[in-house]
Amino acid sequence: MKKLLSVVVAALAACLLFVLVGCGPTDVNGKTYTYDRIEAVGEGKTDAELKAAEAAAALLFGDEMTGLTLSFKDGKVTMKNGANSSETEYTQDGNTITAGTQKLYVDGSKIYMETAGDGVGFEGITFRVYYKA
Repeated sequence: MKKLLSVVVAALAACLLFVLVGCGPTDVNGKTYTYDRIEAVGEGKTDAELKAAEAAAALLFGDEMTGLTLSFKDGKVTMKNGANSSETEYTQDGNTITAGTQKLYVDGSKIYMETAGDGVGFEGITFRVYYKA
């Protein structure tokens, strides 16, 4: 009985280790992400306020963002939109990517950056710009 219990405990421990390792941050090196959407978040804001902010942001920036890609390779990220492109160095620490002064965050198979709506008529709202792999 002790032997069977030891085998079961060892198997469960191995499964738990596999699950925990699989939940680690995604390394973005060698990956390209394409603009997906803009999401509005803000504490104390109603769903209607957030949806209105998202609609306004999509209307203002959606066309400019459509097709925009971020490609990460060997410590450099290249932002490309049509014929225009720019490149900067980046570092990744867990789920946080720093590219110049901009922070991006890994969220599963997506990454996002945040920008405050203050100063453009959306006080108290933060916009998350999502890119998908």
